[in-house]
Amino acid sequence: MPTRSPAKANNKKTKKASRPSPSESATSLPEGTIRRGGNGARWVIVRTSKGVPRWTPTESCELNGWRVLTVDYLAKNIGKPVEIYEREYMDTWPANNEKMRDKLKFIPNGHLQIQVNRKKTLAENWLATRKPPIQKGQMLLLQGLSDGYGTEKEMKEFSMQVDSSNGKMVSSNVMNMEAFIKV
Repeated sequence: MPTRSPAKANNKKTKKASRPSPSESATSLPEGTIRRGGNGARWVIVRTSKGVPRWTPTESCELNGWRVLTVDYLAKNIGKPVEIYEREYMDTWPANNEKMRDKLKFIPNGHLQIQVNRKKTLAENWLATRKPPIQKGQMLLLQGLSDGYGTEKEMKEFSMQVDSSNGKMVSSNVMNMEAFIKV
């Protein structure tokens, strides 16, 4: 019977199963804790109706009267003013009475500007059709009007960025800002 050499046994790579949510137990951290999961997305701890803490994707979470701003929400509000509250990324969900750093009114028109290697393309009515599909690494700008963080009375052309890594989350600057709406 052939024997395996120790060198071959040590070189064999093992596949480790990775779960989409964070590897930390939700029961070991407080409700509202935000972490990046095994799938690269952000997750938040929310208590179930029975009081058990569970990891929930941030884009589908409602907690403390706040919800993350998503393209789905803006698609339902094309042509309507949406009050958006922004802050720098944090590792905890906003509290009930948290004062956000920035507040703006945004009226999405449904169009998306796609920028790849300095080439700009306008996808008209993108919020309704979601065509063309989002690809990672694209710069995506949802078009509309805004009051510019409440500093001016009149509305001006404004764009909100769509996170191309998950295609759902929206903020004025996806690199360092997260946007919420009150529910």
